[in-house]
Amino acid sequence: MPQPDVPTSADIPATIRRCTPFLRRTPVLQTTPEDFALSESATLKLESFQHAGWFKVCGSLSRALGLGVPADRLIAASGGNYGITVARIALVLGVKAEILVPGVSASAKVDHLRAQGATVNIVGELYDDAQATCDARDRCLEYPPV
Repeated sequence: MPQPDVPTSADIPATIRRCTPFLRRTPVLQTTPEDFALSESATLKLESFQHAGWFKVCGSLSRALGLGVPADRLIAASGGNYGITVARIALVLGVKAEILVPGVSASAKVDHLRAQGATVNIVGELYDDAQATCDARDRCLEYPPV
């Protein structure tokens, strides 16, 4: 599968407009130097509060929407977190998710994928096996999304 173009700063406003309706607004926390024994304060964007629990949701969602979400499903290879993200995106977009996982995937991750409504297919033993199978399919959502 050809790699997508690397986004530029000019792409950011359109990506924000396209993705915002599907994302949770996450909090920002301003710290003091004493909070983490740092020499300066820090501003933290708490993306762990995002749907699926991590920051890759926006990039993955942008990639899915940029591909033109197929009517039948989103497909991805993952050992866990990325697949959970794609499954969550499919859920919010109202399409099915098919996640190809290697046999070494943690059962808790596979259970979470299924709880998000994804069809889980175990492919080979290693992540590379699942990724190679996904790459051979049409519209595989590559990780990491750009």
